[in-house]
Order: sequence, then structure tokens, then C-alpha cells
Amino acid sequence: MIKWLRRLFLSVVILTLLITIVLSITSTGFNFALTSLAATAMGVKTVTSILHAQVASQKASVHKMGRNLTARTKRIAAYSVAEVPASMVPYAGMAILVAGTAWELRQLCTGLYELEELYTEVELAEEVDSDALRKVCHPSDWLSIESSEQQ
Repeated sequence: MIKWLRRLFLSVVILTLLITIVLSITSTGFNFALTSLAATAMGVKTVTSILHAQVASQKASVHKMGRNLTARTKRIAAYSVAEVPASMVPYAGMAILVAGTAWELRQLCTGLYELEELYTEVELAEEVDSDALRKVCHPSDWLSIESSEQQ
């Protein structure tokens, strides 16, 4: 008899715990749904909606950078291939080679500046290497860099 009472008591306790857990989960879900509905109806921004908007903005920034990088890569590749036969022409070939190199450097600098802009838009603490920007994108500094390295 005591054995049956103990089993009955344990069964009631376990059943009570299960019911409590189900009600707690249901209550939490109901509260979340009700809060979200009220916030939407009143135009209040919730943390979730703010995070979704921030992630969407960051995705758009990365997508824009990807499109620009793809287009730039296609242009550089096409120009580099077209430059090879043109560089064989005497005298003019040297000018084409120098102009092509300058144009490619300009395209690379544009990419570095866009990467820096992307880092800012995505709110990354990382920055583009300023030494790389200075060395690649500012030809006026090349002479001063070379003279300081020789000393």
C-alpha cells in the first residue's frame, strides 16, 4: 500500500512538473507574440527589428562591394589582356604599358577605399592597412619612401 502511495505521489509530482513546463513555454510564446503584435501596431521598434534592419543594411553593403569588386576585376582582366599585344608596338607600347599600370593602380586604390567604406558601414573595428594605402595609392609619396628606405 505504501509502495502504491509513493508511486502515486511521484506520478503526481512528475505530471505537475510537466504541466508547469508546458504552461511556462506556452506563456512565454504567447507573451512574445503579444508583445511583437503590440509593438508592430504601435510602431515601436523592438531589439529584434533593429537587429534585422542592421543585418539587412550590412548585407546590402557587402553585396554592393561584391558587385563593384566583380565589375572592377572584369575590367582589369580585359584591359590587361588587351594591353599585351599593344605593348609590343615600338615607343607607343611603352606608353600603353605605363598608362595601363597607372590605370590598374587606380582601380586597386578604388577597391581599397571601397573596402575601407565597407568596414565603416558594417561597423567593423578593423581598418584597411594605412601603409598599403600610402604605398599604392599616393604616387607622390613613392620618392620619399624610397629615399627614407635607402638611408
